[in-house]
Amino acid sequence: MPITSFADISLSQIFQELPSLVSLYGLFAEVFGYGNLPDDAHIGSITLKITTYKHKTKGLLTESRLLRKMQHLPPCEIPCTYCIPSAEGEAERCPMCLELCPHPPWTKGTSVAKITVTPTGHIIIDSQYAEILHSFLAPLFRKEVIRYEEHIENIMRVSEEYEIKKTKRRKLRQAEMEV
Repeated sequence: MPITSFADISLSQIFQELPSLVSLYGLFAEVFGYGNLPDDAHIGSITLKITTYKHKTKGLLTESRLLRKMQHLPPCEIPCTYCIPSAEGEAERCPMCLELCPHPPWTKGTSVAKITVTPTGHIIIDSQYAEILHSFLAPLFRKEVIRYEEHIENIMRVSEEYEIKKTKRRKLRQAEMEV
């Protein structure tokens, strides 16, 4: 049975996996927005902001403060091995230690990825990182759709029970107002 909206699946299960993109591919992905679509061919779209940090000698940054925190490590190695902290000159914040770095040894890249989800859980991605995002996100969406399909009977039963209780409460309130 196809899903009809994002309410049918757990987007939080998918979103909590996004920090893993850093260690796997060097992509910092954060949810920029999402919503349901009014057409039958798509249930909704999700927009991700993708940030990359490419170091001149070390390549893409494949660790983050969040991942280190999730692993119960300090947010950054002391001293920071990714930048040379200083408050002089025009500076950018280091993504690891958050100190100002006057002439950062990295370049920051930012882009947007638009993901459209079909009722069967297939995803269509418009991004320069479409192949990477698809290989990472498609199994997560498929897993949520399978979970929905396995539990649809319980979901429908609970939904029907809720509607019955809601109708009874409405009738009770109307009866109280008439008295």
